[in-house]
Amino acid sequence: MLTKKDRDTFRLALASLNCYTITDVSKLDIDDMITDEQIVETAETVEHYFEARGRRLNRKGERPETPYEKNTTLIGDVYKWDDVQSRKGARRGTLYLMDLGNARAVYFDGES
Repeated sequence: MLTKKDRDTFRLALASLNCYTITDVSKLDIDDMITDEQIVETAETVEHYFEARGRRLNRKGERPETPYEKNTTLIGDVYKWDDVQSRKGARRGTLYLMDLGNARAVYFDGES
């Protein structure tokens, strides 16, 4: 189960991902970010997400050793899939996933 600390860690990681010029965690602001209700817990692993959504290939058509979807932040690794559609006819968005050890936190900014 995601705790308040887990949700705040996820928010900080997203802030770090979106403000990549900041090199000090104390300068990250999460006050106006996503709410607790927008952060969803999932039992699916990162590998399950790769199986369902695939991995991007490099120009040679090969899978790189480190997935393009993996973004290393000041807080930890955040996986990001762009242009995801939750169902046919729904507005596409970006899917963010972070493995927090005991659970995985997910945020989707498209139409669910």
